[in-house]
Amino acid sequence: MDPKAIMRGLLEERRGYELRGLGDRVAQVDAELARLGAVLEPEPEPVAEPEAPVADGEAPWFGADDPADADAEPEAPVAESAKRKR
Repeated sequence: MDPKAIMRGLLEERRGYELRGLGDRVAQVDAELARLGAVLEPEPEPVAEPEAPVADGEAPWFGADDPADADAEPEAPVAESAKRKR
């Protein structure tokens, strides 16, 4: 059997184990690939996107101190019966 075909099959098998979170099986496949002479490059760690700053569970631009609200007219009060009930 063609060694490259074996390596391609092992790499496909390895991807399946990675997707299912089976680290022990990934290690076994890596060992077999190393035995066959394949060189695996480590995958780069995913970079987490920074989160927007949030204070007290509320986005800062919706606070009462927002300068954009200084010129805005106050909202009209909503009658208790008009509020949506859950």
